[in-house]
Amino acid sequence: MDAPRKPDLALARIHGWLCGDGRVESRFEKGKHSPHLEVRFFPDDKHVAHLFCTNFDARFGRTPIIYDTRLSEGCFTVRLRDKGICKFILSIGPFGHYRWRMPCFDYQAEKIEWVKCFFDDEAHVNESGNCIQVKSVNRIGLRKVGESLIGLGIGAKLYGPYTQRNPKWSSYSMLVIPESELRLYQSLIGFNHVGKNSTLMSLLR
Repeated sequence: MDAPRKPDLALARIHGWLCGDGRVESRFEKGKHSPHLEVRFFPDDKHVAHLFCTNFDARFGRTPIIYDTRLSEGCFTVRLRDKGICKFILSIGPFGHYRWRMPCFDYQAEKIEWVKCFFDDEAHVNESGNCIQVKSVNRIGLRKVGESLIGLGIGAKLYGPYTQRNPKWSSYSMLVIPESELRLYQSLIGFNHVGKNSTLMSLLR
């Protein structure tokens, strides 16, 4: 009998970050018959950028490169080109604004790390509303995240979809963790993102 699989926390983190604000790109170059596959991640927090690289190296033995893309806005691009790694990451599930999905994890710890890293990218700590909000055009994916939070005992509610003023823009939904659940969210999940963690801690004081 095979030994049970251990929690793969590094992979859960990497996938959560990429679903939030990253992608695995496939592009052809002139004269080439097979595409280049590249991981790209676009954090707005330097600490998160370095954590992504640390977890990537721990899981795959490769360290992505961090580029300062818009220093005045604190934005970074993290890149790594590796066909085998990219194919493996894509086998877990799709990426993209409309297609990302939270994987079905075997361990609660994996769910927690995925949500934490996805929220590093996508969550907004609303100081005036005393809540955490996550806005997305992907209602199906957002519903799965909400169900996972409820499964962890954290109350969350999905609102929308809302139509935007510009008819060319897609409707969006909003996942909200209310004030009454923030302390539990912080104790179970929290943020790696320095600014968001600081804002949440201020709300809880």
